[in-house]
Amino acid sequence: MTERPPTETDAQPSRRRIGATLLLTAFVALAAVVAPVAAASDAFSPTKDSTTFYPTDDQTVSGETTLEPGTELLVYLRSNNGEYRFSKEARANVTEDGTYEAAFNLSSVPDNASTSVNVTLRHATDPDGPETTYAGELRPAAEQPKTTTESSSTGIPGFGPVVGLVGAALAAALFARRD
Repeated sequence: MTERPPTETDAQPSRRRIGATLLLTAFVALAAVVAPVAAASDAFSPTKDSTTFYPTDDQTVSGETTLEPGTELLVYLRSNNGEYRFSKEARANVTEDGTYEAAFNLSSVPDNASTSVNVTLRHATDPDGPETTYAGELRPAAEQPKTTTESSSTGIPGFGPVVGLVGAALAAALFARRD
């Protein structure tokens, strides 16, 4: 079998190959533009207790995010209307498990305040980073659920585990003497 020398036609890529390359390049470019937009809307998932707030000093906004651990977030809590206007800002860092938590002191808001609020989360250092806003509400302090601590003691009041162990040791010593 004899080989023929390469021709100019052999050196040029086929039109199909060029078309496929251009199509693939366009698809990758489109994916690079669309993916961050889709990711921005799904970047933050607040916890259920991050939608109701009370005029106290220990209010938090928390949730999960798809952002990298260590990413700094800006969290804004603003009243929407009414006579109880306020705007608070806090910072939070994304943890290793993809969660965040920002603390707010709302004790300067009157105890009887009740209004709708907006919570806005965004990337602190990337102006083009994801941002989301969701609705919440501020309720009067009197409506805040009371936290109760459960008692871990069991048995007769006044007799804890130490007294029980001492009593058992004394009873064992008493029975050992009888023998």
